[in-house]
Amino acid sequence: MKKKHYHILQACLYGIGTLFIISSPLWIEVDNPAFGYPFILFMIVIFGYLSFKNFKQIKESREEDQVYRPNTEDSIEEQIAFYKKYTVGSAVGLSLLSIITILDLNDLVSGREQEISLLEPAAFIYEQFGYWPALLTIPFIGVIITLLGVRKLNILKSTVKNQT
Repeated sequence: MKKKHYHILQACLYGIGTLFIISSPLWIEVDNPAFGYPFILFMIVIFGYLSFKNFKQIKESREEDQVYRPNTEDSIEEQIAFYKKYTVGSAVGLSLLSIITILDLNDLVSGREQEISLLEPAAFIYEQFGYWPALLTIPFIGVIITLLGVRKLNILKSTVKNQT
């Protein structure tokens, strides 16, 4: 996705969120006005700032820049740092998501919970194939994403070795 389009989308979504929060006192009954109204004001400021920041970044983005990819003129070392950060982040995030999914499925199977909320791929696999395939879905996706990141890092590192 082009970075300009991403910032336009983000700015519009934050703007809509700001308008939604501004309208909330009209349709939400606040039980504790001493806490509720300052919180609503705080959320308006945060969402408004994020919308403004994204509109400002539209001008700074070049046409060829992509989101979730290093810039086209980044050096190989910068690309390695970028992919290393995203590989580690996705490994940690998907590990935590796997633990949450495993705990939720164990609660459902043991009878402690009657209903749970699962990610759609895990929920679909649980309904179709049962406990163990659903339990292994998120870790499997995490392993694939991590391996792809490691593969990209190895390709970039071999490029650095070949250049020297």
